[in-house]
Amino acid sequence: MNVQDVAPLVIQAANSDEQCKNILDEETNELLLHILAMQKHFDNDVMKLVLIGGIISSENLFSQMLKEKISSFIQKVKIQNAEFSQEIGAVILAKKFSDQIWITIS
Repeated sequence: MNVQDVAPLVIQAANSDEQCKNILDEETNELLLHILAMQKHFDNDVMKLVLIGGIISSENLFSQMLKEKISSFIQKVKIQNAEFSQEIGAVILAKKFSDQIWITIS
């Protein structure tokens, strides 16, 4: 069984199961640490954050917990909708950093 198969069950059970709620709390804390680490690279600029993926972008206890932690603990972050698809975003980033990327094909 994959994590993505179990996650909706844990989220649903978290409403009545303290252990499942603790799992969501720990996982949202981990995501918060990732966001904090990225924010260091934005100096004083507002970091635009897009939440993607079925579980995190839909309204549920997990996404609510994460959004509340972001607004409580992180300054200068704006949660917004994606302007482009993930694929287009990857192409834009690749083009932006193309002078810094070296790929060896053998």
